[in-house]
Amino acid sequence: AIPMLFNDELIGVLSVESEKVNIFNNSDELLIGILANQTANALQNAKLYQLEQKRKLELNKAYSELAFALAHLCKGIAGGNQNVEVLETSFYGDLANYKDWLLVQILAALSEEFDRTQGYGAAIDYLKEKGVEYFNRETDSSKGYGNSITVDVTTAVDAANFKRISVRGTVTEGNMMISRINDFDKLYFEPTGTSVLFIYKDRPGVIGQIGQSLASEKVNIDDMRNPHDLSEEYSLALMRVSKPVSDEIVTRISCDIDALHSSSITF
Repeated sequence: AIPMLFNDELIGVLSVESEKVNIFNNSDELLIGILANQTANALQNAKLYQLEQKRKLELNKAYSELAFALAHLCKGIAGGNQNVEVLETSFYGDLANYKDWLLVQILAALSEEFDRTQGYGAAIDYLKEKGVEYFNRETDSSKGYGNSITVDVTTAVDAANFKRISVRGTVTEGNMMISRINDFDKLYFEPTGTSVLFIYKDRPGVIGQIGQSLASEKVNIDDMRNPHDLSEEYSLALMRVSKPVSDEIVTRISCDIDALHSSSITF
């Protein structure tokens, strides 16, 4: 019997038996020892492969949906019909190892023409075909974002003006979370169902005004975030609502509160 070792750790025993007494010599023992080492390496590699596949499967379920949701949010804020001019991404933590695969999910959310079952090569070809500049930024682990994704989308408003939307998100306890929209940070908002979004100059009474307008349409607010931006001059009202809200209602509320931006997004 020869111990099977991997990095000095015992992972099994290779036993070779014979009905004859003292049949094995020193050469046989050396050969069996080599076979034991090779078997140990093969078993360990198979174990590592299974762990990697399991980890990728977990990423498939959680972070692929996060990447899709972040890009879908960017598209909704920009306006669904706007053409993307520049796409920028940042993949933090372990997600950097899956950046090619996650780009496919992002692109599928930005364009109905692109199917998320296609590969990275097809994604790059599609971006080139549409004239979209793509940049994947190097990340700084000292920021402490863990396994997070940032998606930045720049769209053309007209020939001289562009709109840039930046969102970041992560997965917490199996749930997707939007952590930042532009300069509005620490949101921790779950992107499910239908949400309405308003950006306005900060002042008292606006949230109540939005709530009353939604209530008059029999729309309940199920969850809400209302942070200030870094300058504390502007506020974001991000609300998950009980049912879809028409563009007409969103536009009317936007006019009532003199919003800088308004949109309705269904995840």
